[in-house]
Amino acid sequence: MEIVEKCILCQGKEFLDMPYYYLYLGYTIKMVKCRKCGLATLNPMLSEREVKALYTTDYFEKDFRYGFSKSYKDAVLRIRDEFLRHQLREIKQLIPRGKVLEIGCAGGGALLAFKESGYETWGVEVNQDMARWGKNNLKVNILVGTLQEQNFPSSFFDVIYMGDVIEHIREPIAFLEKVNFVLKNGGILAIDLPFEINSLFARLCQRLGIVRKKQYKPYHLYSYVPETLRALLKTCGFQMLLLKQGKIFRKYSWMGIIDLPNYLLTFVINDFGDRGFVIAQKKG
Repeated sequence: MEIVEKCILCQGKEFLDMPYYYLYLGYTIKMVKCRKCGLATLNPMLSEREVKALYTTDYFEKDFRYGFSKSYKDAVLRIRDEFLRHQLREIKQLIPRGKVLEIGCAGGGALLAFKESGYETWGVEVNQDMARWGKNNLKVNILVGTLQEQNFPSSFFDVIYMGDVIEHIREPIAFLEKVNFVLKNGGILAIDLPFEINSLFARLCQRLGIVRKKQYKPYHLYSYVPETLRALLKTCGFQMLLLKQGKIFRKYSWMGIIDLPNYLLTFVINDFGDRGFVIAQKKG
């Protein structure tokens, strides 16, 4: 664990506690927000070794999607179908064919959608068991490891996609600079991610000082909102072309009382969402 003394995005040194925390490895880990730019980060921050230790096969079997879905293997075809109906439609309007890399592809559900739509596909996944499962069962091309551990040439891919990945990356600026390196000029980066601190409920908890303990491990090292994600992408040589927000509606929970108006508001004005889909273009 390392104490965070300055923001990675703007170098700000003043932080505001966010309304939740984790208990992990004997530490109380807070999420704190930079007062200057708004980027939220774990404090203390997990070491690289501690981050890698989180992603055992149990993650995909138990903690996948924070309890909102079954295990990855059970949900993989639904993931493919959802991706085909929504995100891939947006991507195909910009780049209908070409070389695609999915980073953090797990067993390859979205990668399969790309393959079936005529793209030439590569995936990278840190968990060896999931990579093997995808290659054997979905017949998709998955390399084991991180993006930084691969030897892709510069300007190789037309499209790079990552779903629920960027918030897990410990060094997002170095990571996105590598993404920029392997992406062609004019190529697009598509990102699915949570906006955990952007919803009405999260803002209300912060305003009222309500602090909650998170029940899962601290998988999310950073918490983004549209403004901080846009600034991060710009820093790394990308221009945001599209931002669509969504809201998870927990209708079978008391949370539905707050989620319903938030869901409707997000649908109408594209704000206050707790999910985001972004397409950014590499500047030529």
